[in-house]
Amino acid sequence: MTASVVLIATCSLLFVFFTNEVMTARIIVGVTALISVMVLLLCGLSDPGVKQRQPPPPPGAPPHESHWCEREYVDQHGHAHQARLEVKWCYSCNVYRPYRGVHCRYCDRCVARRDHHCPWTGTCIGAKNYRSYFVLVWVLSVMLFTALCGGIQSLVQRVIRHSKVSSVNEDRPSAFTSALIDTYCLEPILIVLSFIFGLLAWSLAFYHTYLISRNLTSGDAAKDLEENVFTHGSVLANVRAALTGWREEEEMSCRSTRTEVVIEANACDDVDNAPSLLPMTNTESLHAALYNDCDV
Repeated sequence: MTASVVLIATCSLLFVFFTNEVMTARIIVGVTALISVMVLLLCGLSDPGVKQRQPPPPPGAPPHESHWCEREYVDQHGHAHQARLEVKWCYSCNVYRPYRGVHCRYCDRCVARRDHHCPWTGTCIGAKNYRSYFVLVWVLSVMLFTALCGGIQSLVQRVIRHSKVSSVNEDRPSAFTSALIDTYCLEPILIVLSFIFGLLAWSLAFYHTYLISRNLTSGDAAKDLEENVFTHGSVLANVRAALTGWREEEEMSCRSTRTEVVIEANACDDVDNAPSLLPMTNTESLHAALYNDCDV
């Protein structure tokens, strides 16, 4: 996270106070850079939804049982359905995971509604900090788009200005070379960086907008589920649930409808031991949806 803060601060300060000549772009980049740093710190330092690690059970204790919870959802046709979601025991943290909880191998802890482990924030993106992460990628997208357009416009203005001088004095370097010398080549470097990081930020912004419109995580989307049991029936309801409904994701006191003994050596080492999704008997059959318990 420190490297991300330094990168944003350094590039934005160079853009605002040294390389750029477009006042509107300088103001927008300066404001969005400040907001980005604040939201980045908020996202990186806040709790993503960690389940507190508990002491291990005594030697010889029997394996913990899975709990099955009923969940109602509305499909895209407006029909109500019910599904059973499995809440499993994590033998690394000695706690029951939420039904979309994952044990992160980088953080070595269980995170509710874990989306992914973000190297830029240095922490997991989960139930409690996903909203700040979503704001972060969109603010960065605006900043980088403005920096790209403003940087190109500023460079063109420099070239035009120097071309007028070069036409009078033929001994001077070319207009483009003079424009590069003005900023010690920092302006084109910032333009290239804005384009490269912009592609990353824009793709993340649109991808996560799609995910929250369906109330899915990146792990859910990777499974290519034929039936989305986490939908709330409308885009607005899904957005609200994805950005503000974290309590539902970490709730584990739902009514147990079935128990099943689960024997697993270690939840972080066995990819096959993932929470399963089973349909109710009076509804049409759903394909099994597997959600990884471990980040491998």
